[in-house]
Amino acid sequence: MTTLCCANLAGDTLYVVYEKEGLPFSDTLLDMAIRERIERFKALAQKMPESARRYRAIVKEQANEKLLRQKQELFDRWQDVEAVLSSSLENPGDPSVREPFLERLNKHIKEKGTGYVAVIQGLDKIWSAMGTKWLQGIVDAVNEQALEVMPSYNLD
Repeated sequence: MTTLCCANLAGDTLYVVYEKEGLPFSDTLLDMAIRERIERFKALAQKMPESARRYRAIVKEQANEKLLRQKQELFDRWQDVEAVLSSSLENPGDPSVREPFLERLNKHIKEKGTGYVAVIQGLDKIWSAMGTKWLQGIVDAVNEQALEVMPSYNLD
């Protein structure tokens, strides 16, 4: 049995991974792609003190204090943010949305084959929306947890 797993990792880029039965989800290419994004985010977080220094040097007394707090908070709380992001790899999302969507995808794979274009573009709007809802639920949960760790990023 093959399961199709999808995630929007780069704004508008859809990554698709076929997971073979018996392999844990964390061993997939999707997991590796997410870990790579976490490492890139870590590199950004580590640059925050220098970024703040340069920002202050350029704008001087007009510096936005909230922005400076956010830069410092990202740097200071990076380990906590990384833990949130890493733990999110184990989040399968809402099973009431995930299971029917993946069942439909499996059926679609049997009908259309395993080609990305045929499978994904062949979904009707209802199933596409269900897949989006499933993935957005995971994204929203991760965002909520990350904002608990870094409250200065809340929009309030």
